[in-house]
Amino acid sequence: MSVKEEIGYNLNIFLWFCIIGIAVVFSAPKQIVWGYTWIMFSLIGMLTMIWALISPEMMDKSWISVVYSSFTHSLPVVIMIVILSWVITMRLQYAEYFNNDSIPKMYYNYLYVANMLLIFEILSIYNTTKNKFVGESVHGDGAMAKIQKTVNSQQGGILYLLIAINFVIVSIMNTILKYYMTDG
Repeated sequence: MSVKEEIGYNLNIFLWFCIIGIAVVFSAPKQIVWGYTWIMFSLIGMLTMIWALISPEMMDKSWISVVYSSFTHSLPVVIMIVILSWVITMRLQYAEYFNNDSIPKMYYNYLYVANMLLIFEILSIYNTTKNKFVGESVHGDGAMAKIQKTVNSQQGGILYLLIAINFVIVSIMNTILKYYMTDG
């Protein structure tokens, strides 16, 4: 098995762990912490793989370029891990309110949007990482090939936009839990 095949194989494993976490999040709302934990550990594994793939190509460069390259390649994954940690912390901090079903319905609407954005973010990170390290390219000159090439070239910007929107959504969720809950 070649190195590119191994990288693709490992990426697929991490993607499937994320899919398991997403399935837990959507199928068992009371177990959302478990689902997010699956996703978070899968992203940590992907982050470790990205760092491992960056280090051999940076061996002969200065430590500043190694840090910069590691930072630029792994920033979206790190931000997603921070956002997931924030949601898990909110869920644990307000566990009593969740168990008593005294959370405003508005919170669940934002949670659904955040989860959908999370799916697109995971797929975008998977696609970006696979294109970067496996080097799968689009073949042909048809309309679909042109669309795919355009999307691949803009993938990083789209990913950062999705992450920024998700950050705002999770901030709103935090505000709802902090200021718009009643005890009765």
